[in-house]
Amino acid sequence: MSSSRPSKRQRICRACDQCRRRKSKCDGAQPVCGICRSAGRTCTYEAGGGRRGLPSGYVRKLETALGLVFINIPNSEGILRGLLAECGDAKATDRAVAAWRNSQVNRGISQMLVPGCKETSMEDSVEDEAEWEDLENRDIIPTIESSEPFIPTEEIPLQAQPIIAAEPKDVLDVPIPNNTSDLLELYFTYTHCWFPILERRDLLRAMYTYPLRSTPRDETCHLVLWAVIAYSSVIHPDHNHGRPNSMQIVHSIQRRIPSQLDKLELGHIQALLILVLLHLQVGDVKLAWVLVGQATRFVTMLPTSSKSRFLHTVHACILLDNLASALLDRSPCLSLEEQLVYGPVEEDDVEEWDHWTARNGFTSNGPLRALSMFNAVRQLMQLLTRVLYSPVDLAQLHSLLLQIQEQQAILLAQYSNPRSDSTTPPLLTLHLTAVFVILALVRHCRSPSADMIDLAVETSQRMFDLFDRYVKLAGHQQSPLLRCCFLQCRHCFESYLSAADGPEIGVLKSRLSTYSQEFQMDGIFSHENCPAVIQPADEWRSALTTDPRAGQSLQNGISNSLQSHYATPVSATATSSPALPGEADSFDALFEEMANLIPSTRLEPEFAHNLGFCAGDLDTDFLIQLQQPP
Repeated sequence: MSSSRPSKRQRICRACDQCRRRKSKCDGAQPVCGICRSAGRTCTYEAGGGRRGLPSGYVRKLETALGLVFINIPNSEGILRGLLAECGDAKATDRAVAAWRNSQVNRGISQMLVPGCKETSMEDSVEDEAEWEDLENRDIIPTIESSEPFIPTEEIPLQAQPIIAAEPKDVLDVPIPNNTSDLLELYFTYTHCWFPILERRDLLRAMYTYPLRSTPRDETCHLVLWAVIAYSSVIHPDHNHGRPNSMQIVHSIQRRIPSQLDKLELGHIQALLILVLLHLQVGDVKLAWVLVGQATRFVTMLPTSSKSRFLHTVHACILLDNLASALLDRSPCLSLEEQLVYGPVEEDDVEEWDHWTARNGFTSNGPLRALSMFNAVRQLMQLLTRVLYSPVDLAQLHSLLLQIQEQQAILLAQYSNPRSDSTTPPLLTLHLTAVFVILALVRHCRSPSADMIDLAVETSQRMFDLFDRYVKLAGHQQSPLLRCCFLQCRHCFESYLSAADGPEIGVLKSRLSTYSQEFQMDGIFSHENCPAVIQPADEWRSALTTDPRAGQSLQNGISNSLQSHYATPVSATATSSPALPGEADSFDALFEEMANLIPSTRLEPEFAHNLGFCAGDLDTDFLIQLQQPP
């Protein structure tokens, strides 16, 4: 059926000189246009007039060109989004527009659309500036329809869809925060010294070359960089500017790594380990346990590598896996025999002989010795693995305790007790790890003897002495291991020492209360409600609900990981727990909100009638159904 509407006018390459002066609608016919022919006047095309507006199909060609760039140039879309975010002022926009209009690609597109049309300069097109700017507020569909026949959406070939499809925004593609250098400095000052898994030069190169990625290794370095940014922002809240926030970064990294398993590199595992530290810091031990299990499985999939940080990363996986498993009373991912396959790290490196300087200006006397202490922590983890894999038998555990105390005495004799002039984070971490192993053994014993309880009290007091030195040196937020040791001590106290009495118990209770407030953990841990499970902090839990896609990704990742995660099977039996305080009130608020979402029309009699009920009998019929036996 033919349409009575007149056909849409097409844009022309150039109007004649007479029509340009009179602002007439020239048809561009040469040598004489239609208006000049009908008016019987001379028609010329000699003046230096520019092209009139945009030719038909111009926007379509631009979309095609951008689509080809996105398809054939890796990560071009992410780079372009980052550049567009930075291009905010008018001068930068004008420079970009001028570069495009003077480019060979622009001229080539114009030649393809209007063959034979002269190339125009910037000066020629100044008169039509308003037509370029008007494009921003104009619907581009008529332009596309005017140049090509209409194709229904379902008939468009599938391969043409990605050219115009928009990807969901990923925070890892935006520019890095302005304070990234400060966050890196904080990480290498307070975390890298006892957790030496990264190369400083790699992160510096990633920071100064961001967002350029010439090799796959650059992409993994960027993941590690973002992980450090998220972790340092949580450890040091005063440096967290919230753009993007740490939770968004965590979700993006956890979504991106599974998509790159076919090209798994050491950097992916290192990024996961930094996230494990972050989750331990906020008290989310369950998720930390799952993530470190994934990292440990991933690192065992890699061939034994001669890379400088391969063994460091392996032993970091073992360290965090043992800590999280002990807090949850589980067996670690690797057995003692599997751990012994990996030897110690090479100690002759800069982290061993460099001195340590805190942000407050304190400088250690003597070398840092970070790598030799990291190897000592590795030996302590082997002792902890023996504890977690041993059966719950008082006689065997008591014998194992004597062996552990003997080996710890030999090991710690190489490193003096922390003093004010020689204290460093690696030294304090080593002694705190030894404390953690003893407390884990006491907790692993279901009915400890009186000697073990006395040992737990003595060990806890020593732990708090180490805490005092660590907090004085670096602050209580500087290491997630402080929180891990505190939780292990608190669990032992709630299990075996809460009913005890005496001056030492009173002092221990007071110090527990003090550090509970320091760590802001009053609402994080509840032994009665959920044994051996630590819930994340309130502010972190609230952040989990801000990104539905991320929440779904986390849930899927956890469920997939728990199916084939640890050597010791995880019981699937559901355990009931009493309602948390305030839980009923939150449910009431939720139900009220759900009720407000129901349209008012569903309460009318016609709605019940359409469902098969008699108007007014909906409540009666529903109650009858409930009273019938199942």
